[in-house]
Amino acid sequence: MAAPGKSIPGYRERLRVLPGVTFGQMENLIRVEGIHVFSHRTFEHEQDRTFELMLVGATKQLDAMVDALRRDKNVVSIITE
Repeated sequence: MAAPGKSIPGYRERLRVLPGVTFGQMENLIRVEGIHVFSHRTFEHEQDRTFELMLVGATKQLDAMVDALRRDKNVVSIITE
């Protein structure tokens, strides 16, 4: 837990995947890299499914997670802020 007055670093990510891919499938790939999913929202589109995520973890782990997700055939695109 963060000390009073200090915030925990968080990252916003927009993850677009193929239709039918579940959040659970993607969450497994995220967690295995040591990243915690603080919150998520799902948006259904005709051509894809979008997960808006708030993630917590170290930058090095975030980089490894993004690389792992980019290799997944179900991922259309990733935008990290």
